[in-house]
Amino acid sequence: LCMQIENKRIQELKDILEKEHGREFTWEEASEAAYSLTGFAELAFKSWQEDERRKRKLEESPKGFKLDHLVSKI
Repeated sequence: LCMQIENKRIQELKDILEKEHGREFTWEEASEAAYSLTGFAELAFKSWQEDERRKRKLEESPKGFKLDHLVSKI
């Protein structure tokens, strides 16, 4: 993952985790959670983009179309 997350955002997540779980979280735990959430969000967004692309393509070809690939390019 090449995206850098600001320390301020990791601290915000750390505070939320501690409040929600009633325990302290290490910086490493909070950082790992932040990067995991970011990765999940990127994956969900790419999936949504692909769905939208296919919807547009289906509108252009209502009888169907051949898929470019069966394996995702994530």
